[in-house]
Amino acid sequence: MDSEIQIKLLRALEEKEIARLGGNRKIKIDIQLVAATNKDLEKAVADGAFREDLYFRLKGEEIHLPLLSSRRDDIPLLCKHFLRHLKEDGRTSIERVSDEAMGLLLSYDWPGNVRELKLSIERAVLFAHDYNHQEIMPDGLSYEIRTGKAAASGKMSVEIAKQGIDIDEELARLELAYIEQALKMAGGKKTEAWKIFRPRVLPSPNRQ
Repeated sequence: MDSEIQIKLLRALEEKEIARLGGNRKIKIDIQLVAATNKDLEKAVADGAFREDLYFRLKGEEIHLPLLSSRRDDIPLLCKHFLRHLKEDGRTSIERVSDEAMGLLLSYDWPGNVRELKLSIERAVLFAHDYNHQEIMPDGLSYEIRTGKAAASGKMSVEIAKQGIDIDEELARLELAYIEQALKMAGGKKTEAWKIFRPRVLPSPNRQ
């Protein structure tokens, strides 16, 4: 939230009135505001990135939500919730996660917390459709989740089984990994994530 929006929000909370975009008439409001963040707002205030007056205006009853890695019992419930919403949106008919895949999800540390789990379920659904699975299987999960190893910064993780690899599957897996990373960088905003990908320039057919 940039400084201009912070000022407008503070004014609305203090004066308890707003004006519609392009309008002049003041509209009285009576609201309760629930604000959520994964940032350290006290540090942001100290750094000058967040207004101190707005911080104290918002600072009411606080609920500190533990990391997903410290409340693993929530993972099956969250998976069921995400799958139900995907089904309601017409994006899948899959309703469950296989026991083996759930075991991997429960053992992973989830540095990206609930948002990472949500993206992982969406990714796994795509793979399940491609391979006609009736449930989410381990092959739809990322390398990090399947192995329990976080990818090294700036390095690509490669794993080749003794029986060989399905190159189409691995390329699709790599593409989804890049999409996941772009969504994380863009804070979950798909339009912003797409801007991260530069258009591919194909070589001239005359170039040797």
